[in-house]
Amino acid sequence: MLEFDVYLPRYYNDGSLIEAEKTSHITEKLVREFGDATSINEVSGAWIRPEGKRMVDRIVIIRILTFDKPHEECRAFMEILRHDMEVNLKQGMVLITEREVRVVP
Repeated sequence: MLEFDVYLPRYYNDGSLIEAEKTSHITEKLVREFGDATSINEVSGAWIRPEGKRMVDRIVIIRILTFDKPHEECRAFMEILRHDMEVNLKQGMVLITEREVRVVP
C-alpha cells in the first residue's frame, strides 16, 4: 500500500489566500479517486531560496492511503494532480511525497 502526502498551499505566491472552493475541490478529487483523504491541520513551513531569501508558507497536508489500487496508476494520478495544482494555484512547485506503508496486524 502507498501513502501520499499532498502539501496543499493556503496562499498564492503573492500572499493572497487561495479560495476555499479551490482547496475543497482538490480534497474532493482525492476522495473520489482513492476513497479517503485525511487532512492534517494547517502547518507552517520555511525554506531558503537559492538566492538566500527565507520563505515561510502555510500549508495543509492531505494524506492518502491507496489500499488496493495499482501503484503505477496512483503515481500517474498524483503527477497529473501536482501539475494541475501548480498551474491552477499559481505555484512554482507543489510537493507530493510517497511512502510504502503497511497496516499493523
